[in-house]
Amino acid sequence: KEKRELEKAARERQKLQEQIQESELSLMDEGLNKELAKISLGYNKKIAAIKGGGKDEIAARNALGKEMKAKLDEFTVKYNSDRERKDVENALAVVKKGSQEELDLKLHQLELQREAEIDSAEKTGEDVFLIDEKYAKKRQELYEKHASDQVLLIAENAAHEQSIRDEEYIMDTLALKK
Repeated sequence: KEKRELEKAARERQKLQEQIQESELSLMDEGLNKELAKISLGYNKKIAAIKGGGKDEIAARNALGKEMKAKLDEFTVKYNSDRERKDVENALAVVKKGSQEELDLKLHQLELQREAEIDSAEKTGEDVFLIDEKYAKKRQELYEKHASDQVLLIAENAAHEQSIRDEEYIMDTLALKK
């Protein structure tokens, strides 16, 4: 009877701890720490649910602990990668079109895409060499487009300067005729 009461008290303490953790979680701001806390809480519940101190129970808890660490690491990498991708997209939205900074950001964005695709390919056993070739071609296309845009900009500026000189010439010619 006393043993049952102790077990009941332990279960109630465990429930209270879980409620406190969930309350703290709901009060956290959205972001990396909250997501990591959600993952940890889920795994900690699974670990706490394993009763006993035998060899198999200890092995199961250790396995869940390793799995939790892997999930936390994976989520952190994904979160940071997504954040970096969004930062580049936001920077591209405000940078001057046709500038070297725009080219650098687009190249960085392309590199992030390449890395994500390679990570995915390595998990499924796809050929990474072909992905590198694909992104090398895309990088070359970006350089060529940037160079082409620069040539067009130079031509537009030259045409504009020429029209200004033509107008000045006409004005000077009219002034001489008077």
